[in-house]
Amino acid sequence: MTIEDKLKELILSRYRSMTDFSEKCGIKYQTVMSILTRGVNNASVTNIIKICQTLGISTDELAEGKIVFVSSKKEATTSLEEVVAFCNLKMSEGQITFDGVPLSDNEANFLRDAIAVNIEMLKKIRARQ
Repeated sequence: MTIEDKLKELILSRYRSMTDFSEKCGIKYQTVMSILTRGVNNASVTNIIKICQTLGISTDELAEGKIVFVSSKKEATTSLEEVVAFCNLKMSEGQITFDGVPLSDNEANFLRDAIAVNIEMLKKIRARQ
């Protein structure tokens, strides 16, 4: 999986669409799609910084072909969406283990489904409060 594929997966795990993401980070949709198609190494530094800041990932690590989440000094909390996106990314890279053994595709899908079900339950609980 290329770094562009990982970026796209992360974006779509957090935003309803690439259009929503492009509006959030202030980069034209066509430019975002071009970056994901032509490669992050061909993008302007300004656009990469905007993308990384919007996603909360390290620009230095992205330059190395890795997605690494950074914590903002202004922000002492992590959103549930960020945690889920991180877990999904790590599962897609085969980097989550259980009892020291990487999750199989079926186990990773089971875990994704379990997370999704529990998030829906949290939404219902919050709606009742």
